[in-house]
Amino acid sequence: MWLICPVSAVILTSLCDSRMAQDHRGEILKFQQEERLLLKAWKNMSSALQQQTLDGDLRPSGPVQSFLSRQRQSSRRRRLLQPR
Repeated sequence: MWLICPVSAVILTSLCDSRMAQDHRGEILKFQQEERLLLKAWKNMSSALQQQTLDGDLRPSGPVQSFLSRQRQSSRRRRLLQPR
């Protein structure tokens, strides 16, 4: 038969509580680390998608033309649209 004095019961209870608190802190730290990793991955993905969209918008739709060739085309269009 085991006899536990009240003082030793308090010590055992406080040891259990401290271990549970350490386990709980460990779980919280693990959760926070996972959350940071998820947020970082989300930011990287959204940044890559945004950059991809910007790159797509900046590319010219047709062949690259010089300033002079664009001026020639616009003057040709004006001549075709003017009534004779």
